[in-house]
Amino acid sequence: MHYQAFSEQITAGGAVVGCRPDAAVVEGLFGYFNELRRWSAKVNLISREMADEELVDKHFVDSLALAGVLGDPGAALLDVGSGAGFPGLVCKIAEPQRSVRLMEPRLKRVSFLRQVIRSQGLRDIDVRACRLEVGSPVGDERGYRWVVSRAVTSIGDFLARCSSLRRPDCRIVCMKGPRSDEELAAVATLPEPWSLEGRHDYRLPASGARRVLLVFRAAEKMDR
Repeated sequence: MHYQAFSEQITAGGAVVGCRPDAAVVEGLFGYFNELRRWSAKVNLISREMADEELVDKHFVDSLALAGVLGDPGAALLDVGSGAGFPGLVCKIAEPQRSVRLMEPRLKRVSFLRQVIRSQGLRDIDVRACRLEVGSPVGDERGYRWVVSRAVTSIGDFLARCSSLRRPDCRIVCMKGPRSDEELAAVATLPEPWSLEGRHDYRLPASGARRVLLVFRAAEKMDR
């Protein structure tokens, strides 16, 4: 995909999902896109059969949907199970002033993420080669205002893993597809429930795929 086609799709798509990237952001995302394509020839980062337009739609534009709801750029973001950097790395390029940590256990993907960070000259972002487990600390727990999981695990399991992040000022975001309501039905079975604060439904502009951002906060009885 040439720059012009990428720019047109990412600009139009971003506008649809609530994030309007400027020229500098588009250029940064295009550099990331090219690194991803180059690495994917040797490392399992994304489906090798995925067309460029589909990649931009289902990964880059989808990640911009999160950037559109994060608000204050001073609020730090933790991306759990970042994979090839979606959505955390896209959000960082879209908002360079936001502090971001990417958590990814697979070392080849960690190497890729660090390469993109270096090539883009990004600051105030790091990568942790680890998993988030139930009861495990993630470091700087008091600093994260947003914690996101994009199709990593079930909603209930992810909320359980975020036990060390239950604070009134922290929000947990689960990025899900059309079956999110089925998963939501299981959240009430958690021994220490969370509450759903909001949801953002949207469709990806190129594919028409349904997506939803589910935003959780610690339930009232846990805030006291």
